[in-house]
Amino acid sequence: MIQASKRLTRRVLLGAAGCLLLVFGFGKKDVAAGEGDSIAKPTPAPPQELCIECLAKRAKQRTAFINKWV
Repeated sequence: MIQASKRLTRRVLLGAAGCLLLVFGFGKKDVAAGEGDSIAKPTPAPPQELCIECLAKRAKQRTAFINKWV
């Protein structure tokens, strides 16, 4: 019984400390200031223009894939 109350007390104290940190802003990231993730994310490449033959080939493959499952 005493061990259960110690665990409950520890959980309550840690939960309260976590809530206080979130309330006072220690756990928040300022995205507007650029302080997001420290890992730089690669920027997506701009879309490339495709020729008519490539578009037709892609449409044919898409149609074949859809017909396979329908």
